[in-house]
Amino acid sequence: RGPNINPKVFTGLWQTAEKLQIPVQIEGAPSGTGTDANAIQLSRAGVAAGLVSIPNRYMHTPCEMVALSDVEQAAQLLAGYIRTLTPETSLIPTE
Repeated sequence: RGPNINPKVFTGLWQTAEKLQIPVQIEGAPSGTGTDANAIQLSRAGVAAGLVSIPNRYMHTPCEMVALSDVEQAAQLLAGYIRTLTPETSLIPTE
């Protein structure tokens, strides 16, 4: 959660996690996240960005490790959130 994360996307992801009983941890991001979310949210007229991270060890090495259950739950979370979106969904924070 931070200035690069759209508050409506954050809330939608959080509510979806609660509904699907997917455990999550919130990490504050007071500045850049080190991901493409920063660039995406600034592109053109702006894009609503959210960020789902998967815990890992040995990032950017040939032996990076994750728990497959974390990957599966992240996929379930994203798919569940996407299913909540409709053509009428507004992600403009001030609306």
